[in-house]
This record gives sequence, structure tokens and C-alpha cells, in this order.
Amino acid sequence: MILLRLNDQIIKSLSGPELAILKYAYENTETLLDMNIREFAAHTACSPATVLRFCKKLGYSGYAEFKYALRAEQRERGTKDTNAGNEHAFTAGVYIDTMRSNLEATAKLIREEHLNQVFQYLDSSCPIFLWSPGGLTSVAVEYFEKLLLSIGRQEVYLIESVKMFQHILSGCPRESLLVLISASGKYPPTIRLGKIAQANGIPILSVTPYTSNEAAELADTNFRFFTDQRENLGAEFTSRLPIFFVIQMIIKCYLRYKAEDAAGGSSLSDGRNSSLAAGESSSLSDGRSSSLAAGESSSLSDAWQMTDRAVSAPAPDKKEHETLPLLAKARQLKLTETEKNILAWFEQHETAALHMNLSGLCAVLYTSNATIVRFCQKLGLSGYHDFKYQLRSELRERRETAFYPDEYILHTTAQLQDTIQSLDLSEIEKIASLLTSGRPLYIYGTNLSALAARYLQIVLHSLDYPSILLEWEPLLNGLAGNIRSDAVLLVITASGCAERYLKTFQTAKERNLTLILLTSDRSSPLISYSTITVFTNDWKEEYQHIDINPRVGFFLVIQILIEFIAPSSTG
Repeated sequence: MILLRLNDQIIKSLSGPELAILKYAYENTETLLDMNIREFAAHTACSPATVLRFCKKLGYSGYAEFKYALRAEQRERGTKDTNAGNEHAFTAGVYIDTMRSNLEATAKLIREEHLNQVFQYLDSSCPIFLWSPGGLTSVAVEYFEKLLLSIGRQEVYLIESVKMFQHILSGCPRESLLVLISASGKYPPTIRLGKIAQANGIPILSVTPYTSNEAAELADTNFRFFTDQRENLGAEFTSRLPIFFVIQMIIKCYLRYKAEDAAGGSSLSDGRNSSLAAGESSSLSDGRSSSLAAGESSSLSDAWQMTDRAVSAPAPDKKEHETLPLLAKARQLKLTETEKNILAWFEQHETAALHMNLSGLCAVLYTSNATIVRFCQKLGLSGYHDFKYQLRSELRERRETAFYPDEYILHTTAQLQDTIQSLDLSEIEKIASLLTSGRPLYIYGTNLSALAARYLQIVLHSLDYPSILLEWEPLLNGLAGNIRSDAVLLVITASGCAERYLKTFQTAKERNLTLILLTSDRSSPLISYSTITVFTNDWKEEYQHIDINPRVGFFLVIQILIEFIAPSSTG
């Protein structure tokens, strides 16, 4: 049984359903701690809104804090140890649970139609301009830039000067794309650039919070995310973790989509190019970047091939399969000549239809929206969206090669949740203490890992904890033998590459330096030389022999570290 600090006034304020919630919480604490708010509401036969009101009546900000109160009560078993350290760990725990909820909610906001719109830009040769406003957001922007370049997308330009960007936007062609990433969606320079682009007919892709904001309203394609605004004495350190997640999903889903394109032949690419040529989107050029030719998808890493075998495996010969029931039904209908052409296209391009919106399909078939909708309605469906849903279901039953972004996004979200569950929070708390101990602190990372290192350094400085950022391997090697013996060295490396860093780690251990290793390689020889090692569930991945190992697991661990470091009360 758990104990909650309730008084008569609180008890009297609870309604009948809320008292039932309280009773369930007392009797089923262990079960409750593994439930999200929707599951808990279902078990107590009430709505999530009722659960939220109940939590607030008890004095908690929401369901996440209520769960952590229960955990704390369980751990303490009635003791009254409320020292500052425990309170701080409790607060960090609340933020970690909120972080988990934000990731889940952000994943549900990623729409397939938005991904498809971005894929068309990536498949075209239009210039892509990314606005880097500085601070933590600049790290997210550079992460996007590096990943785009790593997958072979050319003509990607990161701009840091507002005046320079205004000049560029005033003269660049409409066949361009402006990318705006904002933690608030209200930053004046970002809005100003968006308005200039809009006035010049340049399409905008934005990544902004779920709340109403001007940056999202200016965008042609908008990805939204959940986060909580945070600051310390005027220094903003709002988590960008959901932004990194959105960026990773765009890039990884695009590679999956390209793998299916290559496996399924040229039909989908022909359809896209036809739709662009027909003017589906004036912002796209007809050409496709030569470095993204369909055949290049075959160079994805073996690890990815094993994980996603169903997507990257060669598509089966369609002659081996019977016609899908949906299309077989259409053959039995009395169709016009135009509708017969629509049916013939669907029969030849089954999986391609899953990735095309109605306007794109109309451009490919040179017909109207109304004609395609009438065709779908003859099949007893409400429209094209319903047609795609039925087609997707039948392809899944037939185990046809097809890319389902929603399933992949949920899979990736689950991997991040696994990383959270696998972390030893007592070790994380030790690292947080070392980073804030006042001892000389050096943070090292290179390539994509350098962005994770820089992200941590920026937040530490915002919280008034100085550190030195290292991005050059020879400098790391030299400093290991010369820095003070009480120094703390944090090394972030996805591969845990022994050949590159083994000597440095050996030197650090010989000098008794405190060495923290953050890696996704659980077999790295560097582990034995480290004082503390933290693992993520990221997997090694390459494209065209270039490292595209996702670093979101690293950003996740770093964000959890930040929650242990940040003041318990911010404002």
C-alpha cells in the first residue's frame, strides 16, 4: 500500500470517479507505474481528462509527476528522508517521464503525407536552405544538414547570418526550399525570414512546437513536436530532443522509402517525376539529384539490412501473386475508359500508390480529383484515402514489400524507450555530479558525435558549469597526457573505435583520469579503460560508406543528464 499526503480538504474535493481512481491507485500501485495515462483511464473506467483533474487536485502538475510520487513513496516506505539530493533526483525523474511522454506524443504527430512531401523535395535537385539561429537550435539544424549531406543530397546550404539570408532569399529561385527549425516558433528573425520566403513564393518546411505559432502558419509542410520550455536565470535550455527525433525520422524514413523504391523498380520514381513535370508542386524541379539514384540504396549497412529485411529485400515478381482482392473487385465493375486506365495503373504500381497523395496521382494519370474519387466510390469506399488504407491492408496480408512509416516510427520510439529503461540512473547521477564538480571538464566528439558533445556543452554553460569542447582527435590525444590529474574527460563515440582512441584511453587510465565513455558499441575494447560507460541502443549504420549512425540515443542520454544537473526550480 502506498501513502499519499492527503488531507480532508483534498479528499472532500474528489468526485465519485476520482475517489475510484484513488482507490485503484492504492490497491494497484505496481501495475499503475507501468501504465500511461490512457491505459490508466481505461482501467479506471474514466477519461484521461478526469485522471488529469484528479492529479491536479492532489497537487501534482500531471500524471507523470503523480506516478513519480507513487514511486518515491514506494521507495521510501513511509520514511521522511527529504534531503535536497533526493528532491533533486525526484524532480529529474519527473522530467524523464515527461520526456518519454513528449517523444511518444511527437511520434504520433508525424504524418505520412508530410513525409511524402519532404521526400519529393529530397528527390528533386532544388537548393535547400537551412536557417541556423544559434544556440541549441543551431545544433539541431547542423544535425539535419550533416545527415542530408551524408545521404548524398547536394545543394544543401546552412546560413547563420540574418542579413545574408535575407539577401539570398530575395534572389534565390522559387524552386528552392527553406527549412525553419524553432523551439518556440516565435523567434523574430525566424519569422522575418519565413515571411520573406513566403512573399517570394519559396516553399517552407518547418519543425515547430505543437502550440499555435507563426512559424508553423508560414510553412507549407510543418512537423510539430512536444517539449516544455525551460530556462535558468534567463538562459534558455528547452530540450531539443523531440526535434532530433523528428529529423531522424525524416532521414531514416527517406532511406527506407528509397530502399523500397530500388527494390520495387522504377515505377514509383517515374510517377514522382511525372507528377513534378505536370506541375504538382511548383517548388520542385523535374530532375533528381544524381547522387540519390535508385540503385544507391543497396549500399545500406548489413545491420540495417538485417533489421529491416522486409523493406530492403528484392521485391517479389508480381506475376507470382494473384491480383489483390480490391483490384480484382474493380475488374468486375462497369468502368469508363478513364477508370480502366486508373485501374491498370494501380495494377502496375501497387506499392507506389501508398506514397502518393491525390493531387500527385492526378498529375501522373492526367485526370481530375473527382474522377479518382468516383473510381474509389464505385468500389464502395469513401475516397482515395480509404482506398489506400484498404490497399495497404491487403499488401500487408500478402506480405508484399511496402514501407509503412507509422510502424517504423513506433519501432524507433520503442527503441528510445528501451534506452531509457536500460539506463542505470544511479550511474547517470554520478556522471551529473562529476560534470558539475568544478573539476576541469573536457567533452570530446567528432563528426556527428561532435554535435552531441556541443549540445551538452551549450546547456552546461547555460547552467553556469564551464567545460571545454574538443572536436579534433590529435588534440584529444595530446591533452590526455597533459591535463590535470583531477580532470574529467567525457568521450562520445558511436563506434567506440579502439584503433583511434585506445592509446588515449590507456594514457588516461595510467594517469588515473576520470574517463566517461558514451557509446553504442557494447563490445568496444575502450570500455575496460573507462571509469564509467553508458550505452545507447543506436545501431551502426552507413550509407555509401558514410556514417549515418543515428545519434538520437546520445541526445537522449545527454538530455537525461541535463535533467539531473538542471536546478529543480527553473524560471
